[in-house]
Amino acid sequence: MPISSVTSTVPPAAASQSATSGLAATADTFLKLLVTNLQHQDPTQPQDSNEYVAQISQMTMVEQLTKLTSTSSTVAQDQQVASTVALLGRTVTYVGADGVPTTGVVARVDVSGDAPTITVGDTDGVDPQLVTSVS
Repeated sequence: MPISSVTSTVPPAAASQSATSGLAATADTFLKLLVTNLQHQDPTQPQDSNEYVAQISQMTMVEQLTKLTSTSSTVAQDQQVASTVALLGRTVTYVGADGVPTTGVVARVDVSGDAPTITVGDTDGVDPQLVTSVS
């Protein structure tokens, strides 16, 4: 029986999201699929075991790269917080929203948001990346 062509009914964005969520599959899920595949393969035309080893290696590599990316992101955030905390008590100059340079002492660091912010004098929420000099 001939097989007709296959077309996707999944929108590209959903397909991309599905592929991304597929990367999060566990080794246990992969092994279950592998065993099911082995149970249903044609005994007269078995699949190459090297292909399974290659798939397991690729899955392990993707898992390790995902962990590395997560760790790198955490380290970058921690470093940003540490450098911002180092500004406490220091006199800084930053460019305000009005474009005018402002100088003051860093009185507080807020790390509750996505990125740390500083309080310079009475001004809360100053982005430390706007600091142009520290003394």
